[in-house]
Amino acid sequence: NKSFNRVSQFEDALKAFHDQDIMVLAGFIFGLDHDDEGVFERTLTFCERNRIELPSFFVLTPLPGTPVFERMEAEGRLLHKDWSQYNGATVNFRPKLMTEDTLQRGFNWVCKEAYSWGSIAKRVFHPQQRFFTRLLSNIAYRSIAMKTPEGDLSKVSRILKRLNDTIPLRNTRDLVQTVGLKIAEKRSFIEQKTSDTLNLYSHYNERLKTLVVKLEGSIDKKGAKELVKRIRSALSYEIEQIVLDFQGVGALTSEAMALLSTKGLLQTNESGLLVIQAAQWNL
Repeated sequence: NKSFNRVSQFEDALKAFHDQDIMVLAGFIFGLDHDDEGVFERTLTFCERNRIELPSFFVLTPLPGTPVFERMEAEGRLLHKDWSQYNGATVNFRPKLMTEDTLQRGFNWVCKEAYSWGSIAKRVFHPQQRFFTRLLSNIAYRSIAMKTPEGDLSKVSRILKRLNDTIPLRNTRDLVQTVGLKIAEKRSFIEQKTSDTLNLYSHYNERLKTLVVKLEGSIDKKGAKELVKRIRSALSYEIEQIVLDFQGVGALTSEAMALLSTKGLLQTNESGLLVIQAAQWNL
């Protein structure tokens, strides 16, 4: 839940800048060890939602003499040492959670998509601010972005978008603390504001073909149905293993428990984790 708080803080800061009529030029780096295939679309959505006027995008570049370079060289993750390709737009290392090609194509996609006319309209239109200044700046950036090679998003990125979401609860009266999952003692970090929602935080390891879904908040029957539906959708892709992390679940309704038990989704170990082998699981 700390990552959620950081995003909220960034959004509050961006709003404060805009309230003072200050344009924002923000840089985003792709290829960090926690980045998965869904990071490109999530980043673009963040830019559009917060009306970042001039977003810039870069591929993580392990420049010689930096700690990143030394670490990746020690781990054997550098692809080559052709320094002319260490330009901030070319993948020169092996990412942890996706392939080199997925990172490169996703980076190319977001560079172009951010300066499509549709995205520009979402980011720069505001009747009380300098619309034409913002528009002209984006047109100038667009002329550069359109020279980027073609890219696209992977199929898995579609399901990741649905598995990074907030599901509101319909029934908060019949919630029962999760003592049955042997993790109730870890509930102190669950914030009150998440008690009426089920928050999903997911990442996918393309190399291991493993999807990890972290659950936080509470689960009623509606939330349980949505969870089953979205896990079923994930199994239609080339995902071999799904890990559900229930450690952040503070309470469930009896109906949710019954539904998840029927589907085999409450057979967690003492750590609150459930590992699903796609080939052996039928929803």
